[in-house]
Amino acid sequence: HTAYPFENVGDLWSHVFQENRFSSVMRASYPAWTADAVHRTAMAKKHSIDPMSLFYPQRADDYYFCWALSRAWEHLLMVTPEGADLNEEEKKYLPYENIHKRLAGKANPLAEVAFYLPRTSIDYSPDGLESGTRPFNVWIQSGIFCNLRETLIFEDEPLEKFLQYPLVVVAGARMLTDEKLKLFAEYCQRGGKLLIYGEFGIFNPDCTQRLHPEKVFNFSADINPLRKVPAGKLVWNDEILEIPAVDESCTLSNISGDAQIAAQGEDGSIYGVRAMNGNLLWMVGGIRSRHPEAEHYAYSINRWGPEPN
Repeated sequence: HTAYPFENVGDLWSHVFQENRFSSVMRASYPAWTADAVHRTAMAKKHSIDPMSLFYPQRADDYYFCWALSRAWEHLLMVTPEGADLNEEEKKYLPYENIHKRLAGKANPLAEVAFYLPRTSIDYSPDGLESGTRPFNVWIQSGIFCNLRETLIFEDEPLEKFLQYPLVVVAGARMLTDEKLKLFAEYCQRGGKLLIYGEFGIFNPDCTQRLHPEKVFNFSADINPLRKVPAGKLVWNDEILEIPAVDESCTLSNISGDAQIAAQGEDGSIYGVRAMNGNLLWMVGGIRSRHPEAEHYAYSINRWGPEPN
């Protein structure tokens, strides 16, 4: 779906390249392409190679936006104009980059939030696109709209890599190794903030079921099946956020150990808990898929659609 097999042979490449097809990238679908670009940039940094993007602008303002996107993504820029000669426009940007070299790939900003890429879960899922990749992209797009600098963490990264980031988001990681569960717990113990969405580590890599993976965080809870849930409130870091009612979501029950309710519906249904001295927040709903949409209360912008907003 998004060229993830390239990860397995990343050490062979001199560049990682993304083609951003059609002028719709500048019109409505740039968040979808940005979600992929986050992966390309993270992969390039992992292997110390250059990421690059190709765009097809039609006008001068299109060119400007493509250039700005490539800088935000930390990608080298390649342009093939559609229906116009934009050579004179191109001449504006190279001299500027020669003067401001930090904008030409030298900035290397540290991300504020890192998304854990649940590769094993996606590869072993019977519907990896719907229940794995699409929800994962939803949360990356949410970071884009919050104006957060974001990156990916790959499954084989050590704890030291996780500790570089103040917040790690895990979405759709239904299958995890014992070692990775212990890494997440130590990340929280050492002050990292871990935000988990959906079912988490309920399968081992050999596809056998794991009972109560959350025990690694010193508590246990039961996940209840999908059902309608009313509006509620989320409390985390002394902030109170309203949660809208949704057509179907999972809930938690039988909570024991060192955990506190963090998100609760008007009828008392428990949507989320916090643990590890407040460093862990687990929101159990919003990941299970139902065709054709894989989100219940989150929307992923389509890269091919005509949506103007």
